[in-house]
Amino acid sequence: MILSTHAYNKITFITPKIDSMSVLQELSMSSNQVVSLPSELGLLRSLRILHLDLNRLTEFPESLINDLRDNELGYSRLTHLGLSFNALTGLPDVAASVFTQLEMLNMIGNRLTAVPRGVTQLPALVGLFLDSNRIAGLPMSLYQLTTLRILSIADNQIQCVAQV
Repeated sequence: MILSTHAYNKITFITPKIDSMSVLQELSMSSNQVVSLPSELGLLRSLRILHLDLNRLTEFPESLINDLRDNELGYSRLTHLGLSFNALTGLPDVAASVFTQLEMLNMIGNRLTAVPRGVTQLPALVGLFLDSNRIAGLPMSLYQLTTLRILSIADNQIQCVAQV
């Protein structure tokens, strides 16, 4: 099941009743005005694709990441996470141990000043999009992502390519 509400609506919150859609595999809430995420979103254990681009998020709560963990598998089934054009300053470190299946992460146009530490430990990551932030350098740990094929870092403040 797919739920898509993008196309410039004016949704300001995701209803806690979203948890009743337990078979939901894709949720697209892009181009809205969402300011926070309900913990019930973490009960969508079948969720594979989550698009929250172009909203007003200032954080992606660590508690939500932990809630997205499938208790039987020990990790989240999420493969695509779109968080572009929000006001995020990072991503909790716990993301690395929960988002082990994450292949695409889009954090273009946020307020990142560094590559989030947890991102450099995502074992299945193929595409990482960090354009239009305030990132000054790339950590050495980023080069250890053996599955990474696309690294997009245009329009940042990068002064060095490797930071210890």
